[in-house]
Amino acid sequence: MRHSNPIREIKQQQKKTNLILPAAPFRRIVDEITSDQNEEEFRFQRAAVDAIQTAAESMLIRMFQDSNRVAVSNGRETLKMEDIKLIGLLNK
Repeated sequence: MRHSNPIREIKQQQKKTNLILPAAPFRRIVDEITSDQNEEEFRFQRAAVDAIQTAAESMLIRMFQDSNRVAVSNGRETLKMEDIKLIGLLNK
């Protein structure tokens, strides 16, 4: 069994410019959230959903980067939920 190097995988992902999350499930989440928040039916152009997805992924990546910095500053290589929660509190 071959084990992959996590650092190598991270660097490969960082070089990519495509979206990380699959488009169809993300679109369903957007539709679900908008239907839960509004009685009217909303329709989104593909470009609008792509923009929302790009922004959401950018926010998630930034959150994980900041959380990783917290873990490293505490002498750990592994993220803990407390790191992510701390970043969430600091970004409010």
